[in-house]
Parts: sequence; C-alpha cells; structure tokens
Amino acid sequence: MHRFASTVVLMAALVVPAHALAQDDAAEARRHFDAGVRLFQAGDFGRALDEFRDAYRIRPHPSVLVNMANCYVEMGRPVEASEHFERYLRESGEVAPERRAEVERALGQARAALGQVRVEGPPGSMIFLDGASMGQTPLSRPAEVNPGPHIVELRHPDGSVQEERVEVERGGSVTVHSRPGEEAGTTHPTDTSRGLGAPGPGAAESGPAPASAPPPSEGGLRVPLLTWVAGGVAVGALAVGIAFGAAALSQEAEFDDVVAEIHALPPDHPDIADLQADGEAVADAQRANALAADLFFVGAAAAAGVAVYFLVTGQDDEPPAATVGVGPGSLVLRHRF
Repeated sequence: MHRFASTVVLMAALVVPAHALAQDDAAEARRHFDAGVRLFQAGDFGRALDEFRDAYRIRPHPSVLVNMANCYVEMGRPVEASEHFERYLRESGEVAPERRAEVERALGQARAALGQVRVEGPPGSMIFLDGASMGQTPLSRPAEVNPGPHIVELRHPDGSVQEERVEVERGGSVTVHSRPGEEAGTTHPTDTSRGLGAPGPGAAESGPAPASAPPPSEGGLRVPLLTWVAGGVAVGALAVGIAFGAAALSQEAEFDDVVAEIHALPPDHPDIADLQADGEAVADAQRANALAADLFFVGAAAAAGVAVYFLVTGQDDEPPAATVGVGPGSLVLRHRF
C-alpha cells in the first residue's frame, strides 16, 4: 500500500518536467512563428521566411507551409510558392472543403505566375538551366521557372557549348533552339500565354493576404487535457485516502473500547492477556491505515497542484493556436505547433 501511494506522488511530480520539455519546443516554435508574422507584416519577406522555416523545423505543422508559400509569392518565386502550397495540401490530411478550395485557389494563382523555358533542337545535347541538369534535347516538357533572368547552357555532342541568357516574363514562355557548333547569342522571350490566367502587361498582381498575428483567445475557460487527468488522479487518491482514514478512525474507536474493557476488569482477570493481544493487533492495523491515508492525501494534494498548474498556465499537450494568412481571399488557418 505504501509503495502504491509513493508511486502516485512520484508520477505527479514527474508530469511537470516532462511536459515542460515539450512546452519549451512549442514556445520556441511559437517565438519564431510570431517573429515571422511581424517581419511579414513589415515587408521583410526573406527574414520572415527564415523564421517560418525555423518554426517548422522545431515543430513541423502543415499550416506553417502556407505562410512560407506566402513569403515566396511576395518574393516573386512562384515555383517555391507552388511547391509549398502543394505540400500543405498533401500533408494536412483532412481539410475543410472551403479551406482546401482557398488554398487551391492560391496555388492556381501561384502557378499562373510561373514562366516556361522550352529547349528545341537535335537530340543529344545536355541541358543545364541555371547550373542544374535538365536532361537532354529535346525536353519532353517545358521547364517551369520563376519570372526573371535565367541561363540556359547546352553542351553539344561535338564538344561545343552554347549559352543563352533569357528573360522570362510572368506567365510567359521562352524557347531556346539548340545550335551545335554555332556561336549563340541571347534568346529573347516570347509572349506566349500558357493558358493559366497570366495577366497581361501592366496588370496588377494579387499577392497573398499577409500573415496575421494570433487572435485573442476565445471566450470561456479552456480546461487542458492534463488538468482533467491530474484532477482525476487527485480525486481518486483523495477517495482512497478517505477510505483508509475512515478505517483508521474506526479502529481507533475499537482500540479505545478494548482499553476501556481492560480497565474495567480486575488486574488478575484471565481475559486481560487476550484483550491486550487484540488491542495490539487493532493498534497495528490502525497505524497502517492512518499511514496509507496520509500518503494518499499527499498524492491527492500533489495531483491537485499539477491540475491547478496546467489550468492556470493554460498549457496542454498542444500549445496555443497560431493564425496564418493564406493567399488571396484572406483564408485563416489555425494550427498548433
């Protein structure tokens, strides 16, 4: 009995340090996330992206990918933005239909901003786009790139090297023609539309809604799960302690009755020895029950303290929700780090 009571107290004492370690990671992730929100709202998208990356590294959650995608959109990098929107849709599991629709719309707008680089010509030339190998001519499909300048290098089978510097417009397409053995100049972009809703010249780009700061907590008292668990342990330990205490009180009264009976008999009465033995047995049982009651009361107090700690701090296995702005339409995603 004593060993069980000690275990209850020990478990209650260990809950806080173990939970605190998890909360340290959650707090650190939230710190980076909040810093990313502030930097995003200040227009410092590069540093905001770094903060969101750190938050995701510490406590990965698909919703952080959306803010990373927003940063890439603002930085004019729709390739990376599309990849992160797509990762969110893959990793987020069950998503509300309206939320998925908003993210898919943001993804569509990011993909509409992609440029294309086509390479045509005799087969066998190695293709490198901005230093990365893309295979051989002819490309089976256009390479999707961010708007802006790019370098296409062709290494022909005859040993000659062709380098083309191209400028790709938002939603535009550029074709590079492979010319083995010839001096090549700069290939100029064409204005071929890709049929993805790319805006015409001078059209304003609709960027994503900025990430928003965490909203105030909703009304009502939120009781963390660990508060319920610790509270249940406290109630159970208290109930067992009361049972042992009641038994101890009953045995104390029984012991007093034995003592009174002994005092009522003459000193040389033959029953005194038996009564004394009974009294000692009752006293031993009373002391054991009283000790068990004390231990369970201590366990109940410790568990109650843990319950109050989690209730006051509002901490749980899941840290406070963060809020994320997602693409055009100001979709707001809540998540927990």
